[in-house]
Amino acid sequence: ILANNLSDVDRMRSSKYVQSDMGNCFAEIREALRSRQVLFSGTPCQVAGLRSLVGDCDNLLTCSFVCGGAPSPRIWQDYVQAVSQKMGSNIMSVNMRSKDTNWLIPELKIVFEDGRVHREVLLNQNHYGVAFGSGLITMDSCTHCRFRGDALFADVVVSDHWGISREMLSSSQNKGASALLVRTQKGEKLYDLIEKNIVAIMGSLEDMKASHKVMCLNSDGGEGRAAFIASDEGDIVKKIEGALGKKWAKKNRIVQVLNAMRLYIPILTLRWWIRAK
Repeated sequence: ILANNLSDVDRMRSSKYVQSDMGNCFAEIREALRSRQVLFSGTPCQVAGLRSLVGDCDNLLTCSFVCGGAPSPRIWQDYVQAVSQKMGSNIMSVNMRSKDTNWLIPELKIVFEDGRVHREVLLNQNHYGVAFGSGLITMDSCTHCRFRGDALFADVVVSDHWGISREMLSSSQNKGASALLVRTQKGEKLYDLIEKNIVAIMGSLEDMKASHKVMCLNSDGGEGRAAFIASDEGDIVKKIEGALGKKWAKKNRIVQVLNAMRLYIPILTLRWWIRAK
């Protein structure tokens, strides 16, 4: 999406754990750069691709995020179809990182045409989220990504601040905290524009890398990903369950019971508070 108004910017917000469709975005950006500044936000490889296309352009500002790899759009479509069939209603909207409960334990929130709302803890409970977090559905090209570590080309790099302390989480009222890596003079100017409107604590790049392993390391998904690729199961949910194994399936049944009793998120939150600094 190339936008110059806030209503269109809203469409860009929220995490989307699937490869984006770039369409003619790069060509449109190159044309726009002739007369105005453009802030491009994308994966590290997309930023590198755009910079390769337009070169060192004063009007271009770039923002990437800590990326663990992107799943195939085909797998996401298969999952959407499977959930729609199971629920007997088409999906109207999906929020992959709903903060209705809190930021610390993000939920996948699905709204159906018939008005029902389905929620699952994204990386612990939801099949698609667990498959993403485990590396089962990461595209092949992402398993040997060349844009990790110091091979970053964006002016600023953002991510969730998973290394947040208890004190910082309390001061944020559990509404979220970001880690921001400023890499260039352009990035410094961007930071200067927002500095007065945020609460910022200086940190180190090494701390950021320590709490975001995917900044530097590729993952091949291990035996689970190989099993997922080799499976001829037509049902995407069953295919994910088969790759994750019986141990995960048993754990997930327990999670479903705890979630039905509204105990699962409080337990996860308490566990984080115990482990945090």
